[in-house]
Amino acid sequence: MHGRSDRPRSPIRRCRRLQAHHGTGLGAALLDAVVRPDGTASLWVADPNPRAQAFYRKHRFDFDGAGRVESGVRELRMARTGQ
Repeated sequence: MHGRSDRPRSPIRRCRRLQAHHGTGLGAALLDAVVRPDGTASLWVADPNPRAQAFYRKHRFDFDGAGRVESGVRELRMARTGQ
């Protein structure tokens, strides 16, 4: 157990990192800090944003068919189920 299950749930609105940190493992560390590796989760990702979409696919997220436009940006929902 990672000790995160007792924390209050609230959405993270945006998470970005500087280009200099691409490929360093920082994104995976941030994801693991807020979502248990064996946990169920969903998120919205800008479309097109192939780099972010590939990152989330690598971490077992897949498109679930939902889409929306928020603040003029098309977004697709990705989700994963626990192991």
